[in-house]
Amino acid sequence: MEALIGQAIHLGILIGLLYFVLRKPVRQFFSERHERIQREVDEVRVALRAAKERSEELSAKLKGIDAELASMRRAHLAEAERAKDIAVKNAERMSATLVQDAERSSEALFSDLKNEIVKDLGMRVLAAAEERIRSGLTAADRSRLRETFTAQVGDAAVVGTHKASQVGGRS
Repeated sequence: MEALIGQAIHLGILIGLLYFVLRKPVRQFFSERHERIQREVDEVRVALRAAKERSEELSAKLKGIDAELASMRRAHLAEAERAKDIAVKNAERMSATLVQDAERSSEALFSDLKNEIVKDLGMRVLAAAEERIRSGLTAADRSRLRETFTAQVGDAAVVGTHKASQVGGRS
């Protein structure tokens, strides 16, 4: 029971160390990704503002011409809307892709960490079991194990010789 408590403490320490070791790189990774997304969103906003400004400039120049004004204004507003829709769709698509990448990355990191913890725990359990078995064996146990093993090896040799002679006799 004490060994299990000790192992649990070691596992807790390992998890704590992994948390402190991986916390900054993971936080930095997501922070950089967030900054990159923010820059891209800002670039899209600037492009959208530029498109709106262009539309407004053209509308101001064409105020004097009634027929052309209505036609050109509708065209520029539609273009600005399409640009806005495209920019928004691209930003949403990029945002979704980045979120999926971040989720996959965090899942992979979590899976790797989980596998390492399970592997380490298994190795520790095996080592503890082996130590417990070795420390519990008496001289009488060792002698009995040797005798049992020798008898089994002898029986296997006799069975193997018998089968070999049967196969040789049939040929």
